[in-house]
Amino acid sequence: MVVLYTTSIGARPLLTGYARSQGWQVNEDAFFDHPGRGRGFAMACAATESPTVDGILTLNRRMLPARADDTYERTLRFLGRHRAFLEFVPPALAELG
Repeated sequence: MVVLYTTSIGARPLLTGYARSQGWQVNEDAFFDHPGRGRGFAMACAATESPTVDGILTLNRRMLPARADDTYERTLRFLGRHRAFLEFVPPALAELG
């Protein structure tokens, strides 16, 4: 099961469709942030602590609140400790969102 994270509510149908095309179930909770904020992403990361959540799906790395490489690496390490992944929608599809 994946949780959705975006800074654009309008991207939710695209994310849901992509997740389903990959055979993933989608958690009913989607996490949203206004650009430049990170509470929603922090909540999405916390959701991966649940054994029922396998990962986070978002449009691209630019959606993440902290884009610095060291912060991104810490996020990936956190997700790895919980055996969770961070997936981006393929660029060709993300352009549609």
